[in-house]
Amino acid sequence: MTPNNLIFQKIHFIPLMEQINIVTILIICVLFFLILLVLGVRKSYKLKAENEKLSKKVQLTDENRKHGNDHNGGHLYG
Repeated sequence: MTPNNLIFQKIHFIPLMEQINIVTILIICVLFFLILLVLGVRKSYKLKAENEKLSKKVQLTDENRKHGNDHNGGHLYG
């Protein structure tokens, strides 16, 4: 026998990972990244809602500053 044949014969006896183990590892990885994706989308929606709330608050304070000095309500006499 040639050395190459001996190497190939020994490789066949090495226990390789079974298909079920590979599928299990892939399912665990997919679930992990799916959880990360869901948490990221949830965080994005929360930040968007907070940003809209803060921008409305800033608009209200800007309007109050513009009209805050005008105590007569637009009339020429007070």
